[in-house]
Amino acid sequence: MFEKLFSRRRRSSRRRSHRQRRILAIAALAICLGAAAYWRLHRDSPDELLSRGLERAAQGDLRGALVDLKAGLAAAPGRAAARFELGKVELRLGDAASALKEFDAARGLGLNSDALAQAAVGAAIAAGRLDRAGADFALYARADQAGWLLLKGELEFAGGRHAEARASLEEAARRDPARTDIARALVRAELALGERAGARRAIDAALATDGKDAETWLLKGQLDLAEERHPAALAAYERALALDPHAARARFGVAAVRIASKEYTAAGKALDELGPAANDDPRVLYARALIANGLNEPQAALAALRKALQVAPRARESLLLAADLHFRLGEYGPAADYARRLLELDSGDPLAQRLQKAIALASGRLEHALGALAGTDPEHLNDPQLLSLLGTTYLKNGQYAAGAKTLARATALAPDSSPIRLQFALTKLATGEVDAAVRELEALRTADPDYLLAEVALVLLELDRQQPEAAQAAITRALAAHPDEPVLLNTRGYVEERSGAVDAARRIYESVAKAAPDFLPARFNLARLDNAAGMPEAAQARYRAILEHHPHQADALNGLAALAMTAGNEAEAERLWQEARDNNPEAVLPRVMLAQQARLHHKLDLAAQFAEEARALGPFLPLVQYEFALAMLATDHADRAVEPLQSLVARFPKSAPLLRLMSSAYGRTRDDARLEATLRALLDLAPGDGEATRALAGIAIDKGDSAAAERLAAGIEKSDAAAAAELRGDVAAAGGHLDAALAAYERAQKTTPSSRVLVKLQHMNDQRATGAELFPEWIAAHPDDLGTRLAAATRWQRLGRNAAAREQYEWIVKAVPRHALALNNLAWLCFEAGDPRAADFARRAVAAAPERAEYLDTYGWLLFKQGNTEQALDLLRKAVERAPGEPDLHYHLAAALADGGQKPAARTELEAALAKPAAFPSRKDAEALLSELGHPPESAE
Repeated sequence: MFEKLFSRRRRSSRRRSHRQRRILAIAALAICLGAAAYWRLHRDSPDELLSRGLERAAQGDLRGALVDLKAGLAAAPGRAAARFELGKVELRLGDAASALKEFDAARGLGLNSDALAQAAVGAAIAAGRLDRAGADFALYARADQAGWLLLKGELEFAGGRHAEARASLEEAARRDPARTDIARALVRAELALGERAGARRAIDAALATDGKDAETWLLKGQLDLAEERHPAALAAYERALALDPHAARARFGVAAVRIASKEYTAAGKALDELGPAANDDPRVLYARALIANGLNEPQAALAALRKALQVAPRARESLLLAADLHFRLGEYGPAADYARRLLELDSGDPLAQRLQKAIALASGRLEHALGALAGTDPEHLNDPQLLSLLGTTYLKNGQYAAGAKTLARATALAPDSSPIRLQFALTKLATGEVDAAVRELEALRTADPDYLLAEVALVLLELDRQQPEAAQAAITRALAAHPDEPVLLNTRGYVEERSGAVDAARRIYESVAKAAPDFLPARFNLARLDNAAGMPEAAQARYRAILEHHPHQADALNGLAALAMTAGNEAEAERLWQEARDNNPEAVLPRVMLAQQARLHHKLDLAAQFAEEARALGPFLPLVQYEFALAMLATDHADRAVEPLQSLVARFPKSAPLLRLMSSAYGRTRDDARLEATLRALLDLAPGDGEATRALAGIAIDKGDSAAAERLAAGIEKSDAAAAAELRGDVAAAGGHLDAALAAYERAQKTTPSSRVLVKLQHMNDQRATGAELFPEWIAAHPDDLGTRLAAATRWQRLGRNAAAREQYEWIVKAVPRHALALNNLAWLCFEAGDPRAADFARRAVAAAPERAEYLDTYGWLLFKQGNTEQALDLLRKAVERAPGEPDLHYHLAAALADGGQKPAARTELEAALAKPAAFPSRKDAEALLSELGHPPESAE
C-alpha cells in the first residue's frame, strides 16, 4: 500500500515537474513576444506613431488607433492636438470619461479651439457629468452654430427637458439640415415626448435609405423597447452590434431589454461586456441598480445609485428610484432629499409630487406633511396609506384628536390592513383611551395572529400601564403560538428587565443571541447592559462578536468607536468610523463623527466632504446640520451654512452656541439686518457675551454711532476685559485716533491673544509706519491658523512681497483646494512671476465660485494674455455682466475686444470704464488704449 502511494506521488511529482517546465516555456515565449512587440512599437518615433494612429482612426480601426496614439503620447506627452485626437477615439469607443480627461489635458497644454470645446461638452454629456457639461457650455457656447445647438439639445435631453431639447434640435436642423447626427438626436427627442408614430416613420425611412447605419438601428431598438416589443428590440440592438462591434450603446440596449424582461442575470452579463471603463457611467450604474432592485438587494441598488448621482446629479430616473428605495426602507430623510431634487427638475412631476407627500407624511413633521398636501383638504383625502401616515404625524406632533380621527378614516377604508389597524390602536393609547387600545390590539392579534408587532405592542402597552403580570401573560401567550420568534423572545427579556430581573433578562438575551445570531437587537441589548454595569471590555467583546458574523456592521463599529474615544484612543475611533463609512453607504453617524474629527484636526476639505455625505443622507438631523454648518464656515462657504443654522435655531431658539454660529454666518454673508437681530437675541440670553457685544458694537461703528459702541464696551469691562479693550480700539480707529487704537489693541492682545486682534494690530502698525512684522511669529506658533495666513498673504501681496504671499496662498490651497479667494490671488501672483500654473489656478477659482465676477475676470484676463482671445471674451463678458460698476473689468474686456478687431465695442467698454473721474488701477492703460483706438469715424451724410 505504501509502495503504491509512493509510486503515485512520484508520478504526480513528475507530472507537476512537466507542467512547470511547460509553464516556464510558455512564460519565456510570452516574454520574448512581449519584448518583440515592445521593440516594434518603440522603434517608431512619436511622430510616426501619432501619424499612424490618425490614419487608423480615419480607417475605422479604433483599437489600433488607441494603441498607437497612447504609445506616441507616452513618448511625447506634450502634444495637445494628439491628445485631442486620442480623446475623440476614446469617445467613439464609448469611454467618455477617459475622453474627457484627454480633452482637459489638451486644453491644459494650450489648445483652445471651438472643436475641442464642443468635444469636451459632448464627452461630459456622454459620461453623465451634466453639471460639468452645463458649466463648459455656459463658458464656451456660441448660440448661432448648429454644433452648439445640437449640444444644447443633448444637454437638455439628458436633463429630462425633452420639449426644450426638441426646440433646440429643430433650430440646429434648420441651420444645418444635412447633419445626420442632428436628425438622429431629433428622433430621440420625439421618442421621449411620446411621438412614437412619427419617430417610427422617420426610422423606417432612414433604414430604407441606408440599412447599414448602426445609429438608426439603435434608435429602432429604443423605440421597440419603449413599446415593449422586447424580441424586436433585442434584434435591433444585435443588428447594431453586428454593424459596429464597438457600439457601447447597443450593448447597453441589450442589457435594458434583459432588465425589462426580468432576465436580471443575463442583464448583468450584458453590462459586464461593456468593460470596466463603463463602471463610472451613470446610465450603466442606474441599470445595475435596477438589476439589484429586481434581485431584492436594496443596499446594492442604493450604492449604485449614489455613485451614478455623484456623476449625474440631475438624472431623474436615478433620483426617483433612490427616493423610492429609501422610502421603502423607512429612511425618510434621504428619500425627502431625492424627492426635492426631483421637483427642482420638474415641479409638476406627478410621481415626485405623490412621493413627496408620502415622505412628508411619514417623516413626522406636521408642517411638512400639511405643506405637502397643499391643495388637498385632509378631510377629502381617500388614500388609506396617506391617511395613515398623516394620522401618525398628527400623533407625533401632539394633535391626538386629529390623529385619531384621521386613522379611524384610514381603518374604515382599509379594514384588512394590519399596520393601519395597529396605528389606530396606538392612537387610542395616545388619546388616553387605554382600555380601547387594549381591545383594538386584542382584536388585531385575533384577526391576524401572525402579525407579531401587535403582540409586541400589547406587551409594551401593559408595561406602560404598570401591569407587569398582564405583560407577562401577554408575552407568554404570544410565545405559546410562536415559541421560536426572536422578536418575541427579546421582548420577554425586556419584560424581565423592566421588572428588575436584570440577570434573568441577560439570560434571555443571551439565549436569543445564541439561537438567532443574526437577530442583532438582543446582542446590542447585551452590550448595553454590559456598559451600564461598568464592563466596557465585555461590551467591546460583544461588538466584535457581532462583527465576526456581520462584517462592517455600522452600529457595532460605532459602539466600538465610542468605547475607543472613552479610552482615549482617538486614532482607533477614527479607523472604526472610517470602516463604518466605507462599508455602509447609508450610515450617517460615522460620517458626522469623521467630519468632526477632520475639522478638529484642521483637515478642512476632508471635513467638508464628510459633512456633505452626511447631509445627503440625513439633511434634517440636527447633528448633521450642526456639523455641516461648522464645515461650511471653516471652508469659507458661509452662504451654505445659513440654511441649516436657521433650521437649528428655529428648533432650539434658546441655544447660545447656535446663535453665535448663526451670527457668524450672517456676518460673513453681510446680512447686517439679520446679524443685528441675532446678536441682540444672543445678548438677551448671555448679556456678558464678549464676542456678541464686539460684533454689535462693530455694527454701531459702521453706522457712525461711536457712543453706542462705547456703552457696549463699558458694559463688558468686568466680564471680558479683552473684548472691551478691542472695542475701544475699534472706536478709536474709526475716529482716526491711531495711537489710542494701537494701545487698546495691545492691551487686548496682552490680555487674551487672538488672531483677529493680531490682524488689527498689524494694520495699525502699518498705518503708523512702525515697520513691525507680527504675522511670521504668530504663524510659526499657530501653523494651522488659516485666517491669519490669508491675512498675511493679502498684506504681503499688497506690499509687493509676492514670494512670501505666494508661499501662504500655496499652503492655503493645499489645505483647502477649493478656497476661491486664495486660488484667484495665487493665479495673479503666478501670472506675474511667469508661472505656467496661473491659468489653472484661475480656472479652479471659477469652478469653486462661478458667480464671482472678479474670478471670471482673472481667468479671462490670463487667457487673453496667453493669446486665447476667443475663450477670454466669453469670460470677460460674463464678468462685466455680473459687476457692471467695476471699471477694471470694462478695461479688460475692451482690451480683448480690441485685440479681436472689435474696435467699436472696445471703445464702448473704455468709455464706460472712464465715465467717472475716480481712479482705478487700470485707468492709465484704459486712457492709452482709447487714445490708440482714436475717435469713431463720422457717419456719411
